Amino acid sequence: MMRKRLILSFLVCLFLLASCRRAEVFDTDKEMFVRAKDFAEYGFSIQNAEKYESFEKINLFDGSQQIEYEFETPENESANSLYLIETVTIDTNQSDAKMSKGVEDTGISIGLKIGGIEKEEVKDFYKYGDSSNFYALKKDGKKVGNYFSTRHGKNTFSLFIVGLYVDDVETWREIVEPRLKKFSAYKPK
Repeated sequence: MMRKRLILSFLVCLFLLASCRRAEVFDTDKEMFVRAKDFAEYGFSIQNAEKYESFEKINLFDGSQQIEYEFETPENESANSLYLIETVTIDTNQSDAKMSKGVEDTGISIGLKIGGIEKEEVKDFYKYGDSSNFYALKKDGKKVGNYFSTRHGKNTFSLFIVGLYVDDVETWREIVEPRLKKFSAYKPK
């Protein structure tokens, strides 16, 4: 009986993995993301930043979609190091989106703790969508970055920055809000 359960569990996992497939990332997808080039006026001017960026889109078995962006300054490119990772998830309903946001926040917290980085919520710094959180990231007591997550309907967005700490709400709004407006209006293809 135990062997049958194990085989059935394996087959279910295999089916779920096979049901997730990579998809093409379109320009309209990329417009939702704060990208490395957006930080040029803040001291992060990197030649050909696009070649160090990666995008990935996955259509999940339940009809939801996840798009990720990642950038890391190459060691030989700049004295200032910048690391960005962003995720946009389009769930099939709001309750799944709430769960996605919670799971991602928990995963980020665990990863940060392992890396020796603390996150400290900055209440009422910047709000967007149905629910959002803004954090200062600290290492050895020094602010080293930001983490922001929001949910708008059935869509969730998160932005994780290390190498630059933004503490001015107007600067944050300038950087992030144009992308969030694209995110809020996004329709999956």
